[in-house]
Amino acid sequence: AGGRFAFPIAPASWLAQWATLLLLAGPAILLPAMVSHDRRRRIVQQQPAPDEAASIYADALADTAEALNSTLDPDEVLDRILANLVRVVDHDAANLMLLSEDRNTVRIVRSQHIRAGVGSNSHTAGLTFQIHSFPNLRSMLDTRRPVLIADTATDAQWSQTAEANWIKSSLAAPIVSKSAVIGFITLDSAEQGRFSEVHAQRLQTFCSQAAIAIVNAELFAKASRELAERHKAEEHLVRKLRDMELLNRAVLHAARLDFQQALDLICTDLANHFGSPQSGIALLDKGGETLTLIAEHVSEPGMNAIGVQIPVRGNPTTEFVLAHRQPLVIVDVANDPRTAPIRELMAERRVASLLLIPLFARDEVVGTIGLDWHVRHEPTTDEVDLAESVSHAVGQAFNNARLYRATQQELAERQRAERGERHQREFVEALHDVTTAMVSSLDLDVVLDRLLADVGRVVIHDAANVLLVDDERQTARIVRSSGFEGIIDRDKLFETVRYDLSTTTDLQVILATNRPYLSADIHRDPNWIIREHSKWVHSFLCAPIWTRGKIVGFLAVMSAHIGFFTQEDAVRLQAFANQAAVAIEN
Repeated sequence: AGGRFAFPIAPASWLAQWATLLLLAGPAILLPAMVSHDRRRRIVQQQPAPDEAASIYADALADTAEALNSTLDPDEVLDRILANLVRVVDHDAANLMLLSEDRNTVRIVRSQHIRAGVGSNSHTAGLTFQIHSFPNLRSMLDTRRPVLIADTATDAQWSQTAEANWIKSSLAAPIVSKSAVIGFITLDSAEQGRFSEVHAQRLQTFCSQAAIAIVNAELFAKASRELAERHKAEEHLVRKLRDMELLNRAVLHAARLDFQQALDLICTDLANHFGSPQSGIALLDKGGETLTLIAEHVSEPGMNAIGVQIPVRGNPTTEFVLAHRQPLVIVDVANDPRTAPIRELMAERRVASLLLIPLFARDEVVGTIGLDWHVRHEPTTDEVDLAESVSHAVGQAFNNARLYRATQQELAERQRAERGERHQREFVEALHDVTTAMVSSLDLDVVLDRLLADVGRVVIHDAANVLLVDDERQTARIVRSSGFEGIIDRDKLFETVRYDLSTTTDLQVILATNRPYLSADIHRDPNWIIREHSKWVHSFLCAPIWTRGKIVGFLAVMSAHIGFFTQEDAVRLQAFANQAAVAIEN
């Protein structure tokens, strides 16, 4: 099994030297240690009365060492081991087996029949056997020595099987690495007494060579797998960081004062990230009949389509996105029947594939975001999910724009337009700074701490609470608080104060209207239940924290003065809560 052994890779020259010195004992011829293979052939030929079999064997072993060490591919190593066996010991059939990690089973990884018409026609490669069923394998596992069976009909170490009836003699040797058996090589013959002790010695030495090659190949394969996995993990991390960068940039753009500039920048970032030559944002008219392109990025100036109106009714693409509130991928725009009503427009813009994402302002679909490709492209699930996340940031920008316009109208009605505009600009700049600080961390605790610390830049107050709704949406609990020091213990406030959403009237009003709740004096407010730690409070202002179409928490500020907060404060606090929702969601 891959990677079980740690064995140094021996150079081919050393293996050739070692094999020659070890195996040419007795009648074999000792060759100099570091001579080349061709020169060694000439020396052998010059020796008087050489043992021809030993010379052939020495050459075969040297060739095998060189061949095995010329590759680290596991499959190629096994093929070469089997291919060189016949030069070491003549035989009719051979099997190369590897031992399982639990050492209870062996699997035949290579098998061959040398002579046509001799042996079984069954294919044994890939078969797995239990060690305990074969005495010869058990013996080699225990002793790490070869097993020679001259007559399979009479030898107790031979297990008779129907497929092996043709085998009359057998020779097997263990493949040993660092004193541990990792496999076996078995040689079979149709003749009795075909193999000798000399053959056993030669096969065992060959197995020693094979062990080095197998272990080296396993180590190489394991290292290659680990390297590939590391590269894959690095690529995944880089991709996730790029995705997070895109999302954070979208959030920062959404906090800009200039709504149009924010949308243009988001379109550019989307196109660059997804490699699409065109991207655009279209808003739905009040009647829900037409989408108008209000922002875009195009790779060619002549492709500008700002102001183009796209029908909703009778257009299956936009009808699907608006009705199902889900993204839509069209891989083949030219032939997909759903693009028939807009095919001429798509052809003019050379759109081959497109992705449409619904654009939400709170829980209302107000438009779409589109990504176009000039060549066929099928966005992945991760790409679609990321585009949806960016869409939520655009929705926040849309909400901010709505809030900004509402604030301007309110100030105009009160004849404070100039002062209100200046204050609003200062507020948006502060909102941008606060948003930048919040999205710099993905730690919820850090985000909540920053939220509490910076809410004072948006609305002046004496005390503030950040509440989160539980997963069951039954209660809301205080997770961050300021202004109650010396009145109630902080830990006690967090642990004991809970607001039942079904009975807390002011929170019920927020849940029903999805708007901030403003009370000039809670002591005269029938919706308020005065608690011991809040008796000193008079003015109260609370805004919902929205994310993905639902309220996940509340941001509340309090004052000891009656009538302290204004509608302008409510608009500011809600805008700040909207930005906080993006950071909390991330």
